[in-house]
Amino acid sequence: MKFKKLTLNIHLWLGLASGLVVLIVGLTGCFLAFRDEIEVYSKPWFFVKRQNTVQLNPSALTAKLNAKLKAENDTLKAKITSVQYPGPGRSASIRYSTGPKKTFRA
Repeated sequence: MKFKKLTLNIHLWLGLASGLVVLIVGLTGCFLAFRDEIEVYSKPWFFVKRQNTVQLNPSALTAKLNAKLKAENDTLKAKITSVQYPGPGRSASIRYSTGPKKTFRA
């Protein structure tokens, strides 16, 4: 009878531990799968009021970005890595870097 009780306890705790791992993997996978939808609610600047103007092309966006960076710091110049136009009612998204990528070497 002791062996049966011991195996039931081992089965219980191993099952709970592996269930916790599966729960964490499932939740993080869900967050990654629905990342864009979650960002909509966590970033209020993502949405803009509809304007009766033409969308700016990438070169005009780059010029505006460089002007803004120059006003903040005279030496910065942006290197655009990507521009995304998600659709009407949403602001354009620009990814850029301002200098060489720094790498850590050990």
